[in-house]
Amino acid sequence: PALAFLRRFLDQHFEPSLHGAPRHFIDQQVFNKYVLREMRWGRCHAVYGGGRRYGGDAGPRIRILDPHDVSHGMNFFWRR
Repeated sequence: PALAFLRRFLDQHFEPSLHGAPRHFIDQQVFNKYVLREMRWGRCHAVYGGGRRYGGDAGPRIRILDPHDVSHGMNFFWRR
């Protein structure tokens, strides 16, 4: 299920450029919208914190990490 999930995303959103600028194939905003759409269709579900579950029970599980617990460069940039 996870491979099909990622393959669907890449098939739908692989574009070498966006408005003439080179584009990274994993655009976070586009991926977030894709995940929400897949959750509405029951093809994946997300788990946050102590087990709060969003979406259906089928397909891959996506764990949402709390930026207070897991920090990386992007969180540092936006939280300053």
